[in-house]
Amino acid sequence: DSVATRLHEWTLGRFLETWDKQDAHWSKPEYHWNWKIMCCGEAGLTALACRRHCPDLQQILQASLVGSLDILDCLPSEGYWLGTLGFGLRFGLALRHATGGTVDLLAHPQLDTTGDFIVQVTEPDSQVYNFNDNPTDLGSNLDSLLLLATARGRGDWARIARGSQRFTLERL
Repeated sequence: DSVATRLHEWTLGRFLETWDKQDAHWSKPEYHWNWKIMCCGEAGLTALACRRHCPDLQQILQASLVGSLDILDCLPSEGYWLGTLGFGLRFGLALRHATGGTVDLLAHPQLDTTGDFIVQVTEPDSQVYNFNDNPTDLGSNLDSLLLLATARGRGDWARIARGSQRFTLERL
């Protein structure tokens, strides 16, 4: 068995079964929180990576797309913390490449202001105001913020991300 075959059997098959049965909190239509985009985004990205070994690719991508869009549709207009959205954003980037741009989650209108939240809570020393359970640095949010900054042409978002001490994919 290949790694892709095992990923399909152990992960993607369970994802699709859970999505179809709606027997996990994140898979329910009325659930509009970050776990849905985390699970759907990762499943969609995995399915695209293993697509030659994924007999139910279309069903998995459809479920991943529906779940990711559900969360993007519910984003507040003042922006959102990017950590958990990153799963859906990476799926969106891979899907855009796989479809030649015909399906582009990164063009979702709610993403126009998503990075504004990070800008608003980042202090002049590039530390993040710790208002709840977030870390004081941007961590994995940097890559998501740079991805969105590029997709949206937002230099202010890119400046915030580049101001951090952390290495990002863009800098490697």
